[in-house]
Amino acid sequence: MMLEAIHRNTQVVVDLSIVKQNIKKQLAKLSPNQELYAVVKANAYGHGMIPVAKAAIEAGATGFCVANVDEGLGLRQAGFTQPILILGLSRVEDAALLAENNI
Repeated sequence: MMLEAIHRNTQVVVDLSIVKQNIKKQLAKLSPNQELYAVVKANAYGHGMIPVAKAAIEAGATGFCVANVDEGLGLRQAGFTQPILILGLSRVEDAALLAENNI
């Protein structure tokens, strides 16, 4: 069982302009025929998959990497049409679902 720490005064502030800046810096290092996929698995490492994905696309990313089918479907349900790569294995029985959602 995981307990929420209520006596810890830490917080995370995600500055999406810095996310965009980092993506643009990485894109500048690529050749014109290369693409950048933003890794947004695990809720963008706890920073919010949808807002980070939106910032990534605005900065020039061309696709996403996720850990599982559900994360890919979450992006599709949020309206993202860019390519999605699952970093890992998917079940054979999910093949039709993946194909239907272009994942």
